[in-house]
Amino acid sequence: MAIEVKATRSGREWDATLSIGGESIRVRARTFAQITPLVQRALADAGHTGREVRVVTEYDDAKRGADHASAEAEAAAKMASEIRRSIIRKMRADGLSQDDIGAILGISRQRVSQLSS
Repeated sequence: MAIEVKATRSGREWDATLSIGGESIRVRARTFAQITPLVQRALADAGHTGREVRVVTEYDDAKRGADHASAEAEAAAKMASEIRRSIIRKMRADGLSQDDIGAILGISRQRVSQLSS
């Protein structure tokens, strides 16, 4: 099980404090990227080796929301592409030219060719 460490911005530094085995460990760093290795080193110095560290911040909920929205947008774009390819196949089967398909769909004739293959 990972040890969860809450990191907060304090002025120009990051501050992380955790409690393990009744002792409190505090780590300060100039960049967020330095927190995890410093916490791991502090844990090892205190005799707690081999523990996974998970650093959390006040921004985690917003990041999860953005990641979720990006995943949904990616899925929607993939579905739109599949639908567009299906429409193009149907139009080509109905005998429409690439110029006509492009004009109807609002894309270039070259893009129609790309999506047809």
